[in-house]
Amino acid sequence: MLTTIKQFSKDYNEKYVYYDPAFQRRIVWLATHGWEYVKSITRGWSSYSKIVVVNVRKSLKRAQRAGNQVSVDYFQDVLNKGYEYISVDGQNRSRFLERLINNDEKTLLKGEFIDADGNEIEVDNKHFKDIDSDRLRDAILNATLDVHEVVVESKSELSELFQSLNAGVALNDQELRHSSGTPVSDWVRATRKKLATQLARIVHEDKIPRMEDDEFAAKMLMVLVGKPSSGDWDLSKKELDQFYKVGSDFYSIDDENFPYSAEAQKRVKTILHNWSLVIDHQDVYTGKRRVPFKLAWASLYACVWAYDNSMVITNYRDFFSILKAIDDELTTDSESEYAKARTEARKDGLDPDTVSKSAYYFNWVGLPHQIKYRNKRISDLSSQIEKNSFTMSLRSVPDSHNNTSSSELEEPFISEDELRCDELQ
Repeated sequence: MLTTIKQFSKDYNEKYVYYDPAFQRRIVWLATHGWEYVKSITRGWSSYSKIVVVNVRKSLKRAQRAGNQVSVDYFQDVLNKGYEYISVDGQNRSRFLERLINNDEKTLLKGEFIDADGNEIEVDNKHFKDIDSDRLRDAILNATLDVHEVVVESKSELSELFQSLNAGVALNDQELRHSSGTPVSDWVRATRKKLATQLARIVHEDKIPRMEDDEFAAKMLMVLVGKPSSGDWDLSKKELDQFYKVGSDFYSIDDENFPYSAEAQKRVKTILHNWSLVIDHQDVYTGKRRVPFKLAWASLYACVWAYDNSMVITNYRDFFSILKAIDDELTTDSESEYAKARTEARKDGLDPDTVSKSAYYFNWVGLPHQIKYRNKRISDLSSQIEKNSFTMSLRSVPDSHNNTSSSELEEPFISEDELRCDELQ
């Protein structure tokens, strides 16, 4: 269906179109991308690229006829929020146009454009309303867009449609998982959103648009909850994909029989709450220096040990500082041991390369994705945390929380129950 941009901004604005995070790539357009798009609009090329939305009311009816209750609940919830459509393809284009026409404070136009009379008009960083040429505004408002309204039968079909439409723009593995529409994908997304500030201290800013922060959040969840049956996840692509499919028949992780119990989820929330405070309060990596992945993992393992041993962290800054010193010592000592073993092998007339790194801590640090070596690191690290728990500002949970003065702690004391109901819900 062809429609003008002026009409599009009325019929398909953010009041009516739901941009479900599960079925969207991150907004990655820079200002220059928007300018180039408007240039194409004024040259009559805008109708060559389609914008695809799903008609929610019609899709709800199909889901009802199919008896797919999970999808019925999903589409009904979208309608209840006041939306008529779900965006599937064209988010960056749609949102840029809406911000431009509504004179968004940060959305300016710059470059050379063609007005409705075919004349070239130069614009230098102006809002839409401040463009000197009425005929250029006419050219933009009257340009046509090709909008396709699609009807689907289920939420899973919606996911398949999104993936199919984006097949030509190389969705990476995490973007594909993100769009799976499963309870776990919602759980990962909510976790990443809650921990966005901390993850931005770890994941390089260039990687965030392609969802590396989501992937790291997913891996932390995998380490914390393990497999539903028993055992640990490795963090390979294959097992990440499998993790996203856990409980895919459920509507949400809050369903009573979801494979990960409410108690297990509360444990995760508490540990991640403490982990976020450790990352926030550490003062080793400041300014633009990112916390290395190896220490982000070490902090998580240490927070797990504290929780599982009924300990609270009374000073997050010191906790991280001592943890780093422990990790550094384990790393350098193992490097020395490895070098010594190579030297001994050479003295014995053996090839030093026959000495395997797999027996040494410094090598385990770089292999969090492999269960065997992750657990070896956790074991050695936990042993040292236990020996240094007092200097790491770890204290046993008091018998009576009410008898603990908040002045004794760096942060106001948070009881176990309060932590278990924290904001990560």
